[in-house]
Amino acid sequence: MEMKAHLTDIEMAEALVEPGRGAQLHLDDCESCRTELGRLQLAIRQAAREAGDRSDDFWVQQRRNIRVRLANEEAVPAHPRARWALAFGVCMLAFAIFLLYSAPAPPLPQPQTASSDHELLLEVESMVGSDVPQSLEPASLLATEISRGLPASSPKDSKKGEQE
Repeated sequence: MEMKAHLTDIEMAEALVEPGRGAQLHLDDCESCRTELGRLQLAIRQAAREAGDRSDDFWVQQRRNIRVRLANEEAVPAHPRARWALAFGVCMLAFAIFLLYSAPAPPLPQPQTASSDHELLLEVESMVGSDVPQSLEPASLLATEISRGLPASSPKDSKKGEQE
């Protein structure tokens, strides 16, 4: 039978009070854990004997010392780092608010200058009469010029020629 690892501190503490079935089976097989448990039980008995030998004055003084120590711990802040963390957080929040409100406002779109009514009408008529979407119009003009055997010109030149 293969034995598992030694008892943990928690299992050993439970074995001092009342060992569970698994801990008891392990203690029956493991000499090292039995020895450790025996040492712990002996130390507890010795501490209990020594505590019983103390006078009442000792225990009164012990209570006073504990109360003084607790009062001193309450006077000292429990988490000095918490103050620094809070101060840092407040500074970061203030910085974020500063950046949010000090950023320049995005530029407002400028209204386009109105063309004359006649120019707008001509542009709309050319778009309606064209079977080609506006984004493909330059390629369409180029293809038309190539098919006619004319030298290719820029789309701007061809638009100027159409308007004249």
